[in-house]
Amino acid sequence: MKERLWNLTWTKLNSFYKLMMGSDKSEKFFKVLYDHMKNAHHEVKSTVSVNVSELGNKVKEDKELEAGIDGGPAQFLVPGAPSQYPPAQAAEPEQGEGEAEAEMGPGILIMKPILRFLQLLCENHNHDLQNFLRCQNNKTNYNLVCETLQFLDIMCGSTTGGLGLLGLYINENNVGLIIQTLETLTEYCQGPCQENQTSIVAHECNGIDIITALILNDISPLCHYHMELVLQLKAISLRTVLLNNYLYNKKPNGKGELPEGSIAGKNMKRSIHGMGQMMSTMVLNRKQSLFHPSSQTSVGTDLQGKPKDSIDKQDVTVMDTKIKILEIMQVPADHLSLTCCGNRFAIKLLEDLVFFVVDTANTGQVVMDVTMTKANRERQKLMREQNILKQIFGIIKTPFMDKGTEGPMLRLEELSDQKNAPYQYMFRLCYRVLRHSQEDYRKNQEHIAKQFGVMQSQIGYDILAEDTITALLHNNRKLLEKHITKKEVETFVSLVRRNREPRFLDYLSDLCVSNHVAIPVTQELICKCVLDPKNQDILIRTERRTAKELLHPSGYGMEDDVDEDEVWLVWMDKTNEKQEKGLRQLALEARQGNNHDENVLTYYRYQLKLYARMCLDRQYLAIDDISKQLDVELIFLCMADEMLPYDLRASFCHLMLHTHVDRDPQELVTSVRFARLWTEIPTSITIKDYDSNMNDSRDNKKNTFSSTMGFVEEYLNNVLNDDFPFANEEKNKLTYERLRLLCLLFDDLPLGKKQKESSCPFNFELVDSLLPLNRMGRLG
Repeated sequence: MKERLWNLTWTKLNSFYKLMMGSDKSEKFFKVLYDHMKNAHHEVKSTVSVNVSELGNKVKEDKELEAGIDGGPAQFLVPGAPSQYPPAQAAEPEQGEGEAEAEMGPGILIMKPILRFLQLLCENHNHDLQNFLRCQNNKTNYNLVCETLQFLDIMCGSTTGGLGLLGLYINENNVGLIIQTLETLTEYCQGPCQENQTSIVAHECNGIDIITALILNDISPLCHYHMELVLQLKAISLRTVLLNNYLYNKKPNGKGELPEGSIAGKNMKRSIHGMGQMMSTMVLNRKQSLFHPSSQTSVGTDLQGKPKDSIDKQDVTVMDTKIKILEIMQVPADHLSLTCCGNRFAIKLLEDLVFFVVDTANTGQVVMDVTMTKANRERQKLMREQNILKQIFGIIKTPFMDKGTEGPMLRLEELSDQKNAPYQYMFRLCYRVLRHSQEDYRKNQEHIAKQFGVMQSQIGYDILAEDTITALLHNNRKLLEKHITKKEVETFVSLVRRNREPRFLDYLSDLCVSNHVAIPVTQELICKCVLDPKNQDILIRTERRTAKELLHPSGYGMEDDVDEDEVWLVWMDKTNEKQEKGLRQLALEARQGNNHDENVLTYYRYQLKLYARMCLDRQYLAIDDISKQLDVELIFLCMADEMLPYDLRASFCHLMLHTHVDRDPQELVTSVRFARLWTEIPTSITIKDYDSNMNDSRDNKKNTFSSTMGFVEEYLNNVLNDDFPFANEEKNKLTYERLRLLCLLFDDLPLGKKQKESSCPFNFELVDSLLPLNRMGRLG
């Protein structure tokens, strides 16, 4: 349907062009348009009147602002920022004489449909009509392109010597006409039409300076009560500057680039810097509403009848402006190399988007370290509905698209080069925006998941694609089962081998579960890949060595009092050389500041977490393999070793729970039912029948975990006897894991019941005193 409409429009435009070229009526036709423009010029000049006192006051205020507040440097004026124009003091323009003066006459009003008509003539980059509007090849030519630029110049008051005092000439009555003029000028040059670009840039009027001033200057007082119009005006102004002076000013080699010292280049830098600073300051001052209370749009109430978060029009207009700029940013990626200035602007805009969606003020912190404490659902929704996410994916995809014989502008393998560091940082920001936009918001997760193939193809190039994918799939069983295949798992394993970073092990462990429930499909894929013998080089092997094995073969060089077993770790380094060290020695040297040993311990802790997730909910494919290397005695030895850090001991507790406790022959005992059906009660029972149900498995279970139970009782006694038992957060993790272990060993423990067999030596009063603290969130 769209293609048919496009063909119809193109046919009509060609018919109009042939009609104008094939007759002598074109001169008369264009003379009518030219005369209307000239009449509008004269009418604007005759009606423009500036109050002398107001002009003097404005100049005085501008000088004060240039000097800066309290003698500081001059600040870029943005509506809503702290200044001499606080929003509370802004008022609607008075009715009466002022409104009558602001109204436009019929000669000016007719310019809006004329400019719209000229814009439509140039639609679809019609190069013939674009040039025809500038030069008709008649006896008398009427350059409507330059006349349009001059009309903008006159409308903004530069002919009165008031360049920069735009707020005195732009109001709610004529801002629509000015926006239409800018849109028409933009359409004149798109395609590109280099002849029209040259005509605009080389014209003697102040048109280009006016457009730059619209971006850089404060348009007051209009901004205080119609901020949405001001932002729309600034957005189209920036688009016009970019399209006229920068993006399509191509050299013979096809690369678009502005000379650093040229006037156009300086205007370009000023415009980009000003717009970037404006967007940044607006995010910083987003809490200072630029509107009256009525400008906030309520989004209803929640289930309890409480009002939901309201959304400012400021948020909508900021998003509307950014989406226009992001659309422009993709043009350089399509047609040319971004200059240093363009890179800085793109990075600044993406950083502002991160702070916007996280709903955090930019106080100079590192952008990559910003975290979302509470998701702002309305801002996340704006990111999707205003097509920001679509433009972000456009920035991610476009530079790597193959352009036939020319090839892609950039290759993923080249991102590690120092010269491409700005691009790498830009793509990292894009993925950070995507991650924050989907946090705790299922609708955005489904929207972003449609581009899963794009993100998957960029895994492993240090642009946070894998980080975003893991966050997207976290606790989303539907997406996990749909998108995680053997290929994705093997990709993550290869990343572990290449980088030896624990975060990739953490990504794999996250793919095993959803909302603390195992996903057997992905569990099986990860188990088969990770436990494959060819991938043993990425894992740290755990060995239990006796005191006799630890002695030096000659009998010298070792302490004589070594009387207990010790746990050793064996691994392959990046050079495939075998390394081994005692777990206690690693922990000791890590505490003393040895970064290498600390990294090894961290990697090992994440490996234990991955093992526990692989065994979750009785996945015997992992349990049978892991339990051979990490038996009950070895894990208990590490749990009880006070020389090891608390978080590592907590990881061993977690592994014990899912590898040895929650497995056969142990079974969860159903609580006693006090109401039963008569049909379920046997009519008779004999001692022989009762004895046949008795076996040694229950006693074996007690014997296996007796040392664990005794150790946990002693540990909990020490916790309760401390003056500040929960002051150490790392120790709380260990306490929490041990409570979880006991809750599974004794099925009715979470209910706080003390009805245990008399043969069980455990002191359950300790657990009953800790369970309320666990429910209040003091532990874990």
